[in-house]
Amino acid sequence: MANDPNIDLVVSSIRVDRHGGSIIPSIKANKDVFVEWPIEANYEKAKELTDLVRQHNVRNVVGLQGGYGAVATKVRSMIDNGDIGKVESSTFIGKARGGGIVSEHISYFVDRKVGGNLFTIGFGHAMEFITKGDPLQLRILERVANPA
Repeated sequence: MANDPNIDLVVSSIRVDRHGGSIIPSIKANKDVFVEWPIEANYEKAKELTDLVRQHNVRNVVGLQGGYGAVATKVRSMIDNGDIGKVESSTFIGKARGGGIVSEHISYFVDRKVGGNLFTIGFGHAMEFITKGDPLQLRILERVANPA
């Protein structure tokens, strides 16, 4: 893909720890890139990608898709149309299902090196849905019921 002259934009929508490897060749080939949230497994790797993007002067987007689902779109429409009055504040309560057992197909969620887990992915998508990208005032209370 990186060397195909007919491709202008490369999208990476795979496991977080594989984002960089999937887009680095395209960035070096001066292709624009779209990477789903979060950009990489940790700050250092994200900074490396950001620096590479700047070095090659390509356009890049780190995007979220949660705000475009059917429920989010409907709720946003109801708020924008004033169907439920003026929203002054809201409360979000999220709960991870399960317990100490993780299904094999998502076992990478408990590997910190991967960088993708219920907080970095789930919380990011929830905040995008709730805020519509607007600045917010946030208080977080987190409780881990089943520490690893």
